[in-house]
Amino acid sequence: MAQRDRDAADGVRQAAEVLRQVAEIGPFFALGLDPPDPGWIAFADFVADHDAVAAAIAEARSRLAAVAAVDESAVESRAAASVWHLGVVARVVSPALGAAALTGWCPRLDRVQWRRVQAKSDPASSSLAIRTDELDGTPVAGAAAGAAALQASVMDPVLAPLTRTVATVGSVSDHVLWGNVWSAFAGAAVMIASARPASGGEALAIVRALVEAGDRPMPGGYLSGQYRRDTCCLYYRLPRGGLCGDCVLRRMPSARPARP
Repeated sequence: MAQRDRDAADGVRQAAEVLRQVAEIGPFFALGLDPPDPGWIAFADFVADHDAVAAAIAEARSRLAAVAAVDESAVESRAAASVWHLGVVARVVSPALGAAALTGWCPRLDRVQWRRVQAKSDPASSSLAIRTDELDGTPVAGAAAGAAALQASVMDPVLAPLTRTVATVGSVSDHVLWGNVWSAFAGAAVMIASARPASGGEALAIVRALVEAGDRPMPGGYLSGQYRRDTCCLYYRLPRGGLCGDCVLRRMPSARPARP
């Protein structure tokens, strides 16, 4: 029993070291490791509570209005919901893909904790912070194994429920939201390649293997090595918004009144 306990402790230390290493890539790759305090709740419980998700989206809308110095009515609620979803997804995807690509270990994120974080500098997505109270994961060798682990530990238990809830609560197209998911994966792979060039090829291979093995087609695809989605996250519809680098749109559409 003592040896088993020591092995378990060693495993936790190694997992924590992996996550600290991945966090060095950037803030979206950081997964908090401190034990949850009373302000933290299970992410799965949060996502299942439609009122809580609606409140988080409303808070993001309010922050976006404050940053743009406009009335909240000028911020389209559907666009705020999509941008909030993209920010949350990026914070889930990035550490998982980073760990798999850099170290050959994919963390289980079906047990993550969530709480709102007040951060004026990033109003659309910084209301999310995730941490684990039980470090666990899957060793992976190669892109196919990495994709399978991400499917089992991130896509199915975390991203799919989140996306269904935002589609319902935020009245955003399922196709647009899954475009956000793949945009987050593709963007994380680019960040990994930039910060850790030796692991960039593996990150991209894992993303492509995930597309090929999964039951959700990637909205968009790769052209000359760069991902371009065939949907828009609606960021351009926000005050002071614009077009993302992978947007299906080539130029800014004419200004239109914001939807409620």
